Parts: sequence; C-alpha cells; structure tokens
Amino acid sequence: MVNLGWCPPAGLIDAATATYNIRSQHDRIRELLQRARAVADAALDGNAPSPDAVASAIGDIHATMVVHSAFEENALFAILHDRLSLGLEHMKRLRDEHARQRVILASLHREAAVCPELPLLAAKLTFVTFWLMADMDEEERTMLTGATSASACDPTLGTCVGK
Repeated sequence: MVNLGWCPPAGLIDAATATYNIRSQHDRIRELLQRARAVADAALDGNAPSPDAVASAIGDIHATMVVHSAFEENALFAILHDRLSLGLEHMKRLRDEHARQRVILASLHREAAVCPELPLLAAKLTFVTFWLMADMDEEERTMLTGATSASACDPTLGTCVGK
C-alpha cells in the first residue's frame, strides 16, 4: 500500500490506497484530539500545562484539519466514484461538513489567538474533540467501508480508469 502522507494525491489513486491513507490520518488525528482533550480537561480543573496550552491545542487541530480535509476531499473521489448512486450525495455532504468544520475551527482559532487564557476555550476545545472524533467515526462507517475497487481515479481531472 502506498502511504501518501498528508499531501493531496497529485494523480491516479485506487480506492484501497485512498481508504488506507484516510484511515491512517484519522488514527493520527485521534491521537492529537486525545492529547488536546487531556489539555482541556487539565485546564478545566485549573491545571493547564501552560497559559497558552489550550490555544496551542486549538491551533494544532485547526491546522491539521485544514490539511486533512483537503487530502480527504481529493482522495475520497476514488472511493465515491465506485458508488456512483451515492457518491455525489456523499461528496456534497462531505464538502459541506468540511466547510462547516473549517469555519468553526478558524473562528475558534482566532478567538484563542486573541484571548489564549479565556476559560471558556477549554470547554469549547473539549466539544471540538468529541465532535471531530464522531465525524471521523461516521465517515469511516459510511464512506470508507468496502472501498476496495480496482479503479484508479484522478480527482484533479474528475476521471477514473480501470473499472
């Protein structure tokens, strides 16, 4: 299996490679979210690791999710193309959800940059970690199941071959 890292695919990829790489990113993001939740919990208990720890965790999540959503939207083209009846609907829903996530995370990141020690940030960070984990679970249940087609898709051109 080819590990594409965090860069959106530049050419043809198959559904199995897309699935493998998205799941790999989800695993790394879950680790990030668990660490962020621990920071938020500590801050809510009055024991933040540093005055800007919550703001820093928010910034890390924001940056990671911007990169991941771009990767995922490109890589999922291969998976969803194989399910044409549901593919377009899933892709629209995914892009809408990613757009909402980017807006919310950007807003929270701006808030954290202006007031990094705001106590409410820790509660918002806790919410964001649960929300993003639930979203990844849902994506894996609905879009990353049975994605083992032999077709290769190029999301930049909107074409697939080998079906």
